Amino acid sequence: MKTGSTETLNIRRPVPLWLFIVGLLVVAAISSGAFYLPKLLSPPDFQLSLEPASLYVRPEPVSTSSSFEDANSSGSLVTVKSLNGFSGAVSISATFPNGVRGNAATGTVLLGSDAALFGLNATTTIRVGAASLGDYSVTVVAASGSLVHSASITVHSQDVSVQVGQTTLRPLQGSSVESQITYSSLNQFAGNLTLTETPHMIYPNGPCPYFGRCFINSTLSTSSVILNGRSTSSVILTIAVGDFVPAGNYTFTTITAYGGWTWQEQVRVGVAVAPEPSLTLDGYSYSSDTNATLILRNGGPAAIEITSYTVTDSAGDRVTGCFGFPIPMGCYLASFIGQNDGGAINVLTAPLCGYCSLSGSSFTYQPSQTYTIVLTTSRQNSFTHSITR
Repeated sequence: MKTGSTETLNIRRPVPLWLFIVGLLVVAAISSGAFYLPKLLSPPDFQLSLEPASLYVRPEPVSTSSSFEDANSSGSLVTVKSLNGFSGAVSISATFPNGVRGNAATGTVLLGSDAALFGLNATTTIRVGAASLGDYSVTVVAASGSLVHSASITVHSQDVSVQVGQTTLRPLQGSSVESQITYSSLNQFAGNLTLTETPHMIYPNGPCPYFGRCFINSTLSTSSVILNGRSTSSVILTIAVGDFVPAGNYTFTTITAYGGWTWQEQVRVGVAVAPEPSLTLDGYSYSSDTNATLILRNGGPAAIEITSYTVTDSAGDRVTGCFGFPIPMGCYLASFIGQNDGGAINVLTAPLCGYCSLSGSSFTYQPSQTYTIVLTTSRQNSFTHSITR
């Protein structure tokens, strides 16, 4: 030791191992007690929960059956959770207001106190439907002896109004018609509606040489509609009728879907025969003594299919010819002239006409002679023209 100075000696002794172990045990015991003691001191109980607590349904007459799985109803998962070692039977019931029906299972049992100590769950499902628009409250009660817990489900009964402007359409051949379909939200309905039309296309039975002109097509101006709250939205249904669609009645169905909900509206289409336009003769020429070419113009409103013709000379001799080739129902692959369009056809005389019949003596086109030509269409209309060579 040095004179005139002071030194402090720090002597650190190691903690005995046994004392360290005892300390760990004490800390563990305190922590364990802090976790389990409240559970052990609290009385056994259970917890009731609903998921979801709000249901959206579509109104319709509701069955009084104790169990139903209708697409327009909706379900909520009822969960009963054991607390503090509860075990036993919990009965579940529900109280429905007027206009609301549903089902709920009863007699749910929680077994095993050891498992219940860590939170044993039991679940069931309650389904609800409503007969009319509105907002309702369904009370769910879970009871076991003196323990009673309740929770509420809010039921929103909503719908969509679908209004078709014209449910019966009467288009002519070769024309198109429209009908407006209006969608309106009822009781704050909000969602994205998917729209389809069935059938999209109709091809009537029977021969048709112009396949694209024998269809009835239905189209919607959009394939989806978004409604929000009290909103209203409209779409246009268009029916396009081919020039040669047979006159008659046809039905299209508009299908609107949202989840499991669907709305169906029918539109009836009565196709009428288009009135024949004036088929004018713009000119003609002769390519041979047996072949006259007619230049024609179709003034609308629909295409014309010229199926046959007759040529008569001044002596009364007559040749009848078929455009294309004959079949039992008429002449197939006839001469076609579109709406507001022009075209040329060849009118032949015997003996070079492949599908002709002769009444009287055979003849050819002679100079200074006049011939009467009658053209017949698939709609059984006739047009008469005179030509002179």
